[in-house]
Amino acid sequence: MESNEMVSVEQARALIAASVHRVHTAVREISHSVGLAIAEDIFSPLDIPAFDQSSMDGYAVYAEDIKRPLPVQGVMAAGHAQSETLQRNHAMRIFTGAPLPAGSDTIVMQEKVIVHSSGIQVTDPDLEKGTHVRKRGSELKKDELVIKKGTVITAPVTGLLASLGILSVPVYPRLSICIIATGNELQKPGQPLKPGQVYESNVFFLQAALEPFVENPKTVLYVEDNLEKIQDALSAAISNSDLVILTGGVSVGDYDFVRQAADRAGIHCKFHRVKQKPGKPLYFGTKENKIIFGLPGNPASVVSCFYEYVLPAVRFMLHLPQEELLSAKLKDDYKKANGLTQFLKAFYADGEVEILEAQESYRLRSFANANCLVALDENRLSYDKGEMVTVRMLPK
Repeated sequence: MESNEMVSVEQARALIAASVHRVHTAVREISHSVGLAIAEDIFSPLDIPAFDQSSMDGYAVYAEDIKRPLPVQGVMAAGHAQSETLQRNHAMRIFTGAPLPAGSDTIVMQEKVIVHSSGIQVTDPDLEKGTHVRKRGSELKKDELVIKKGTVITAPVTGLLASLGILSVPVYPRLSICIIATGNELQKPGQPLKPGQVYESNVFFLQAALEPFVENPKTVLYVEDNLEKIQDALSAAISNSDLVILTGGVSVGDYDFVRQAADRAGIHCKFHRVKQKPGKPLYFGTKENKIIFGLPGNPASVVSCFYEYVLPAVRFMLHLPQEELLSAKLKDDYKKANGLTQFLKAFYADGEVEILEAQESYRLRSFANANCLVALDENRLSYDKGEMVTVRMLPK
């Protein structure tokens, strides 16, 4: 396919999928790996629990001895390192997490005893052998599979790994990403606007949306609408990044230099226009195993193109599962232009989706209320209320 030819949404996705490479594995500390996929099966290095332990505050006893009064011979607290042996017809005070004294087989809750000067009397006639005892290896046996390859690390997973004494694991590491914002009209928020300027918002959106997937520090470059400067920025970014995202300068105006700069930088253009709205002049290219996206400068176009193309590519690179698409009933009739797939800001609830106002590519306001994008087919002119449409939920 010629890179100058306008492609369909399906063709664009196929070209991206055929070009994106998965990252190689690296070892990372679990405290910095939440959200990443584990690159190897993890096996338990020890039994969990590593010893028989109490699950209650109470008394360790022999189950056969509970019918008579039991003198208390000592105390076992959590972290007790010295081995203890329980004498027959005795009890030992014990606390949650403490190792059972040798010989004992049952824990009686402290609420189920009467304490007197000579010891305790168990008041639970139904107490069975093994009650309130966590047996060694009852959670995990040594060398048992704990976490499968590809599992995404969550906060509870880090807790599980730490409980096994594991501080680092092989993962598919976060990406090095460079964001290049082009445009003479851009001003950073916090600075006064001069005539003809607008506040730059795309970088802030991309930084926030990419936060879970990018190694720190993030690289951000602000470049004027100048061919040589954009080429220099692109060349530098490619040499130091897995993924480069440009905003602005991708159309065909007199000051749109991204395509020309990319060609000069040796980037192989896969496509540079998609039959869609918003984001028709979307650019995608590669250089060796580096990925380059050129997003239109209009803020709503950046957001839509990011969620429809960039984020799925990032998730693929990191071996992360893709977000599932939903089907929902359209709340109202909707008319659209022929020949373009439309991605519309919408709100989904209870199986129904409402297309919001302010759909123009320069308008971000409705994204503050949207929780999804609705995709409408390029060959359709209208949709009726109640028709099923495809919905992509936006990350929370």
